[in-house]
Amino acid sequence: MPILEQFYSWFPKWSIGLIKLSLSVILFYILGRAVVKPLTYRVLRKKSDHLALPLSRFFMYLTVLAGIFVGLIVGGYGNSLGVFGAVAAAATFALGFGMQDTIQAFLAGIFIFIDKPFEIGDWIEWDGNEGRVKDIQLRTTKVETFDNELLTVPNDQIANSIVMNNTANDNLRIRTTFGIGYDDDLEKAKEVVLEVLEDVEEVMGEPGPDVVLQDMGDSSVNLQAFYWIEDPAKAQLRSIKDEVLVRVKERFDEEEIDIPYPTRTIAGESLSVEG
Repeated sequence: MPILEQFYSWFPKWSIGLIKLSLSVILFYILGRAVVKPLTYRVLRKKSDHLALPLSRFFMYLTVLAGIFVGLIVGGYGNSLGVFGAVAAAATFALGFGMQDTIQAFLAGIFIFIDKPFEIGDWIEWDGNEGRVKDIQLRTTKVETFDNELLTVPNDQIANSIVMNNTANDNLRIRTTFGIGYDDDLEKAKEVVLEVLEDVEEVMGEPGPDVVLQDMGDSSVNLQAFYWIEDPAKAQLRSIKDEVLVRVKERFDEEEIDIPYPTRTIAGESLSVEG
């Protein structure tokens, strides 16, 4: 093609390679922006809205990187690929070593998106902490405590912990312990607790509540009540438990069922003090 050859003759040889490299990067950028990014976004969105956007950008950047390699080859910089690859590998190693905690959190975030142990709005507990999930990002998860504090937790800390999701299911079982005196009527106390639970509107009738003997304590006979609530939330749980405790205390007072204080018996030799 004489015209193309004449066009090339107007530029130095090194600039022709640079033009080819630039065109390759531009074309691959357009490909990544117009095809790769929206396509991966639509596919990944079926898994998670939060995962789709950052990963679709990541694949677009990989497309641009591929364009750089292709441009180096087409532009006649093939001999430089080895040096470029070595520098890139060394930079990747140094970056990975210096940011290993961040990379671990990033990878943990991907697994959280895939496994979905919790979602935004869930009430979770882990390592002595609890709260409602406000946002899930690739590196961190934001959790709002019930004291209105916002925790920003690296995802690897959550991924490596046992996480209890209290709102994963529609129903939640609550356990509450009541202590009565050794001289009190055990069956009567169990009956009173059951009557209170059946009378609380938020307590489910099916499965119904149950009261069992938990253990024989030092100062009291301990009963444990089990009851279920629908659509669990922390605020609702607190209000329901408060209502149950107040009503049981009132009924125990009416039925003269004792709620004993812890007591200790101290025995020993008599001690005389001379003035």
